Amino acid sequence: MLLDADWRGRRGWLPAWLGAYVLWLNLHAGFVVGLGLVGIHWLEGVIRRRGMQWRLLAGLAAMLGLVLVNPYGADYARYLWRGLFMPRPLIAEWVPLWKDPMLLASFLVALMVTAYALWKNGWTNSRGLLIVLVCAAAAARHMRHSNLFAVAWISYVPGWMQQTPLGGKIDEFWRRRARLVTAVFAVLAIFCLGLTIYKKPWHLCVPAMEKERFGSLMYPVGAVEYLQQQQFSGKVMTPYGAGSFVSWKLYPAVKVGLDSRYEVAYQGGVMEAICEMYDGKPTWRETLQKYRPDLVLAEGRSRLAGLLDKDPQWKCVYRDDAYSLYAWPQTQLPTVDRKGQELVGEFP
Repeated sequence: MLLDADWRGRRGWLPAWLGAYVLWLNLHAGFVVGLGLVGIHWLEGVIRRRGMQWRLLAGLAAMLGLVLVNPYGADYARYLWRGLFMPRPLIAEWVPLWKDPMLLASFLVALMVTAYALWKNGWTNSRGLLIVLVCAAAAARHMRHSNLFAVAWISYVPGWMQQTPLGGKIDEFWRRRARLVTAVFAVLAIFCLGLTIYKKPWHLCVPAMEKERFGSLMYPVGAVEYLQQQQFSGKVMTPYGAGSFVSWKLYPAVKVGLDSRYEVAYQGGVMEAICEMYDGKPTWRETLQKYRPDLVLAEGRSRLAGLLDKDPQWKCVYRDDAYSLYAWPQTQLPTVDRKGQELVGEFP
């Protein structure tokens, strides 16, 4: 909306935007998206209007300077440089778009509509094209950015389509068949409502067993219940996806080895070493010796679980169909086997 106002010659948006921008950058690192979009808007203005757009360039310079307006000063900028470019293979939404066939199909359809509108309208009548293309490239690289592409596409492409012959025919059909279109969308709304009721999104499911696994997510419900019953206090080595659940349920009595916060909470190399340990890499013993946890939580199917089962330095004190807990032999904890039992997770 603000960029559209700028195209129309309205200038009052920039001071208001800078104020919102400072608030945004102190709340979430995603503020760089706003910085990038304004930069792309400036570049397209330079190309289309054949001028430097000094007012926008000054605004971009102010935005860069305002990054320092945070409790950490220049350290925040250094963190951003590292955090924005580091790989995040363990987060599902950071994988390439082609990993999700349904999302990829929708993306390709959107691109075909964009290409048609551009073919019919040309560069001159496709204002905002650079933003759409850059967001499309970001979405193709990381699934997380598909929502950014969707917002950019909805903001620009329907307007382009209305100027095309196909867009005119669609508008004419909607006007001449208003009742049919209303009926179709009413049926679709009823179907979606019925599907929502059937899926029960208000009923939160905490996947606790292999059959309930949601992607890579499966929480150590049984192991946490065991530690609660034993009133355990100490350090538990945890895999990437389970640490946050353990902290949520057992903090402050239990300190975890790893959770899913990446560089926000962990120095470089910590996450990689622990993940390699759970993968059963040759350095797994050294990692355990370095951090000296009281217990090790591991998925039953992980390579580390298989190694610990054979290692005399560790004993399994808890086991279910999803997770196992391993302790030093001298640890005074009872042995519990819940394999074959149904586990029900609760939140909070």
